[in-house]
Amino acid sequence: MDNTKENTCISFYGKHNISPVRQDISDFNRHLSRREKLFRTLGLPHMLFSGKSVLEVGPGSGHNSLVFFEWGANVDFVEPNPKGQEGICELLDKYDVVKEQWNLFRCRIEEFNTEKKYDVILAEGFIPILYNRSEVISKIVDLVKPGGIVVVTCMDDLSFFFEVLKRTIGHRLLQKKKIESFEKRVEILCNAFSSHLKSLKSSSRLLEDWVTDIFLTPPIIGKILSIAECVEEFGNQFMILGTSPSMFTDYSWYKDVDYDLTKMNSIQFQEKRHVLMMYDLEESVRTVESNRNLVKYAYDFRNLVGSVEHDLNEKNTKEIVEVLRNISTITSEIDVRISDAISEGIMLLLDEDLNESKILNASKLAIAFGRGQQYVSLVKNVIA
Repeated sequence: MDNTKENTCISFYGKHNISPVRQDISDFNRHLSRREKLFRTLGLPHMLFSGKSVLEVGPGSGHNSLVFFEWGANVDFVEPNPKGQEGICELLDKYDVVKEQWNLFRCRIEEFNTEKKYDVILAEGFIPILYNRSEVISKIVDLVKPGGIVVVTCMDDLSFFFEVLKRTIGHRLLQKKKIESFEKRVEILCNAFSSHLKSLKSSSRLLEDWVTDIFLTPPIIGKILSIAECVEEFGNQFMILGTSPSMFTDYSWYKDVDYDLTKMNSIQFQEKRHVLMMYDLEESVRTVESNRNLVKYAYDFRNLVGSVEHDLNEKNTKEIVEVLRNISTITSEIDVRISDAISEGIMLLLDEDLNESKILNASKLAIAFGRGQQYVSLVKNVIA
């Protein structure tokens, strides 16, 4: 997906009649605990939601939304995908959520018109890939009350790196097997990458949804949205309340109201953003320039893959491998597991006899996951 021109995810979902963002909530108490921990980390304890007006933008099938009803919130959903709309209605009916607590608006947020202002607005999983990101952010800014809170997800080229690498290998496999059917593609990718998702012990995503979302949606080309860029785009009306993972420390005196927390957070992010490459890395600091160089290679890798993944011939594959080797060299000084996983990925890309079993048993790559999306909560200033 070239997010400088068009957001094609909605049409892709519609074409295949899917909403690949479902969650395994068979252990509902565990699901509640996961969401409670997330919002607590973001500075939103569950008691804050009681009686509050919540707008959830792009909720998919609504699995993550159930907690708000448990916590006493009233929720408006804005969901443009018909399959997602259907899923929301079925899920809320299954869990006996009273109709007075929710409304569903079957449109894109850009088309949503209301005079209402909300206490909390959530937009998970889509803002970084939008071609009209600034328009959507402006709409959210307008809809939240002064003193209200916005929760969004961010994604950058380091946090998303291993997903792009696995996607590249997946497309190489599909091309070798000459698979065109969408259903068959999902089946083969599930067989090849099931061990990868299983290695994430706390993951709650369904395998077929993860495969569809990461491997088969249109490629993301162009700029995405890091935490620092997110704060910049929301502007000086907002301050960071929290992030997940928690990346920032603030030792300023509370009476120093002129302290530039946004600037200090931006510097800390540039120094620490390499830890987003693997989901279990401990905090460490590198120079801003070192990380900027690493990000450039990862950006080039993602955009190169996005432009040639439909034709991973020998020439294109060699060009991809050259970029990967540069990234491997740099990351060996961060954590050898990263460079080892990249090396294993290179071997798979160059393997003329690539098959599902080889990917399934790629033990170093299987456990390599970045911190895909990061959550950011922002509070809107009461005083303009």
